[in-house]
Amino acid sequence: MPALKVWLINKKVVSDLRQVLDREYGGMFSEGEMVAVKAHLGEWGNLNYVRPPLVWVVVDWLKSLGAEPFIFDTTTWYRGSRHTPEDYADTARKNGFTEETMGCPIIFSDESVDLEGLKHYDKIGVARHLHEADGMVVVSHVKGHEDATFGGAIKNLGMGAVDVEAKKVAHTESRPVFMGSCSECRTCEAECPYGAIKVEGKPVFDYDICYGCNRCVDLCPQKQIRPRKASVRAFLAEATAAVLSTFKPEKLLYVNLLMDASKHCDCMASDNSDFGPEPYPDIGLLVGGGVLAVDACTLDLIDRHVGMDYFRSVYKSDPREQLRAGKEFGLGASEYELVEA
Repeated sequence: MPALKVWLINKKVVSDLRQVLDREYGGMFSEGEMVAVKAHLGEWGNLNYVRPPLVWVVVDWLKSLGAEPFIFDTTTWYRGSRHTPEDYADTARKNGFTEETMGCPIIFSDESVDLEGLKHYDKIGVARHLHEADGMVVVSHVKGHEDATFGGAIKNLGMGAVDVEAKKVAHTESRPVFMGSCSECRTCEAECPYGAIKVEGKPVFDYDICYGCNRCVDLCPQKQIRPRKASVRAFLAEATAAVLSTFKPEKLLYVNLLMDASKHCDCMASDNSDFGPEPYPDIGLLVGGGVLAVDACTLDLIDRHVGMDYFRSVYKSDPREQLRAGKEFGLGASEYELVEA
C-alpha cells in the first residue's frame, strides 16, 4: 500500500493552501454535507493560536464544494476564558473569530454522546456536534505541551473533541502511583513541573496540583512509578480513536500549522509574554488525510530543523508515544510521502 501523501506548504501559505485543497481534495465533500472545522481558537492573552485567515480559507473552500461548514471546539475542564460557551465565544471574538469574519456558524459546546467498549475509559463522551457531522477538517497549531509533550492533531482531538468528564479522566487517571522501592534520588521531585512531589522516604504526590504529565514515570531511574491507569498520551490516542470512529476515513482531513512556534500550549494565557528565541523557525503548513501520518511528519520536520528530538529535549518525555499509542488504537499508518506544494 503506498504511503499517504502529506503536502508541505511553505511559501505563499494562504493562497497555496487553497490551491492544494482545490487540486488534491476537490471531490472530498458533497453538496449539503455538514463538515466540522475543529480548531482551538486560543486562550485570551495567548498570541500563538491558529491564525483566522487560515481557518477562513478552509471554510471558504468547503463552501465552494457546496458543503455546510461550521467551526467547532469544546469548552475546557479548567477555569479560564473558554470554560463556558459564552466565555469562549467572547474570547474567540477578541481573537478574531466571529461568524461574520469566518462566514459560517461557530459552535462551542460540552454536549456529548457516550461511547463504550474502550480500553482505558469506562466510557467516553465525544462531542455531539462532531459525532453528528458528515466530515471534519482538523486545523491544529503545533506546539509543546506540558502534559502531552507536544500538541498536534491527536492532541487537538483527544482532548479538544471530548467532554469535560473525559478531559478530567485523562488528567486524573494518568496521575502517578508509587510501586514500592525508592532510592531517594529525588529525580522525580526535582523534575516535576508542578511541584507536586516530595520525597519523604518515598515519593509523596500532591494530587491537588498534579496534572498527570507522567514526567516522573518517564524519569524514575528505578522504574518504580507508573500511571494510575495509563499515560495521558495513551488517553489522548484512545480518545482520538473514539472521536474518529463515526467518520468515514475519506471524510477526514488534517491541517497542521508548523509556525508561531511555542514551547507551551495555546491554552496558556501568559504565553504572549514569552518573547525569547523561537524554539524552531516557521516551517509551513502540512495537509494530509491521515492523523498519524501528519503528526509523524510534523515531528520529523521539526526535529530535522533543530537537529535533535526537540520536544523530548524540552519535556524529557517521548512525543512519539502518541504515535505508538495511535497505532495500537487503529489510527492508521504513520508512514508518509512528503510532497512540497
